[in-house]
Amino acid sequence: MIGALEFAATSAGLAAGLFALGRREAGGLERARAAVPIRIHVNGMRGKSSTVRLIAAGLFEAGIPALAKATGTAPRVLAPDEEAEIARGARPNIIEQADFLRHAAAEGARAVVIECMALRPDFQSVCELSIIRSTHGVITNAGPDHLDVMGPAVEDVARALAGTVPVNGRLFTSESPGLTVFREAARDRGSSVVVVGEREIANVSVAGFPHREHPVNVALALAVLADLGIPRETALRGFAQKLHPDPGATTVHTIRHNGARVTFVNAFGANDRVSSGIAWRSALRDFPDTRWKMIVISCRHDRPARTADLADAAHGWPRADRYAAIGPDARRFLSLAARAGWPCVGVPYGTPAATWPDRVMDGLVGDGLIVGLGNSAGGGLDFAAAIAAREVER
Repeated sequence: MIGALEFAATSAGLAAGLFALGRREAGGLERARAAVPIRIHVNGMRGKSSTVRLIAAGLFEAGIPALAKATGTAPRVLAPDEEAEIARGARPNIIEQADFLRHAAAEGARAVVIECMALRPDFQSVCELSIIRSTHGVITNAGPDHLDVMGPAVEDVARALAGTVPVNGRLFTSESPGLTVFREAARDRGSSVVVVGEREIANVSVAGFPHREHPVNVALALAVLADLGIPRETALRGFAQKLHPDPGATTVHTIRHNGARVTFVNAFGANDRVSSGIAWRSALRDFPDTRWKMIVISCRHDRPARTADLADAAHGWPRADRYAAIGPDARRFLSLAARAGWPCVGVPYGTPAATWPDRVMDGLVGDGLIVGLGNSAGGGLDFAAAIAAREVER
C-alpha cells in the first residue's frame, strides 16, 4: 500500500509540496528513475484508467517487470497477478507519484505506467517535469470537463494536459480538439508525436472484452506497446488474459422488474458532457426495443459544476422517458430537470442503496433501459452494486 500526505490545492501547498519533493529527490528519486528505464505517464480527459490498464496488461504478458498505478474510480497499484487499493489517510497528494516510483524501483520494476492524478495545470507540469520525467507520454484526448479548474475553454484544458508531454521522449495521442496544442508542446520539449487516427482505431476489435472498452484506448495502448517492441499478438493476448477492468468501466447488466426485463448500462465513468452524450446515444442504439428509457445521474457534492453541465448538455440529447438523480447533490440536477419540464425522480440521500433501483423505476411497466451517467462516486458505484445483486443471466 502507498500512503499519501495531505496536500492543499493552493500556491502555498504547491511550494510546500515542492520542498518536500526536493527532500525526497535527495533521498533517491533520481536513482529510482534511473532504475526504471520505461516510464509511461497517461493523461487526458477520458479513458486514462482504461489505457493504463491496457498498457500494463501488455507489459505483463510480455514478461517485462512492471507495475502500474491507476487512479480512476479507486486508486490502485497493479501487478501481474494482483492489484491492491492504495490506502489514503488524507486528501490525494501528487507526492504519491514519487512514492510509487520509488516503490516500483525497490520492487525491481523495469517499467511503470502511471495515471496522472493532478487537475491543476501547475500540478500536472510538476508531476511530469519534477517527478516522473516520462519516456512515453499518453494524452488520450482533450474535452470539456473540469473547466472550473483547467478552463474556461477546451483549448485551456488542452494546454493544461500538455503539461505532461515528455521531454525528449514520445507522445501518443488521438485526433482530439487539443492535437495542435499537444504538437506545439512536444516540439518545444523535443519530443516526437504519434497520432492514433481513424485507421488505427478501425483496426482494433473490442468484442472480446468483459466490459465496454473504447477502441481508441486499445489503439493507443497498442501503439505504445509496439514502440516498446512488444508484438501485437502478445499485447492482444495480454488484454485477453491479464486485463482487469477498472471498477468504473462501462458494463451491461440485466434485471427483472415487475416481471419485465430491464437492461442497465453502467456508464457512470462517463463524467463529462461529451462522453456522457456518447454513452447515452450508444445505449439507445444498442438497446432500441424497450418500452421506456431512463437516465440516472450520480451527483457528487464536490462537483456541482459538473452536475449543472450535464443537465445543460442533456438538452441536446435524445429525450429520456424519465430522469433520476442520486447522490448528495441530487437536488441540483432535479431542480434543473424540473425547470426544463423533464419527468424526473430523486432518491433521498441516505436511503439504503439496495432500494434505489426500485425507487427510480417506481410505476414503470414493461421492458426498460437504464443508463447511469455522471460519476462513479456520489452513489454511482452503490447503484451499480444494487443492480448487480439482482442480475439475471442475459
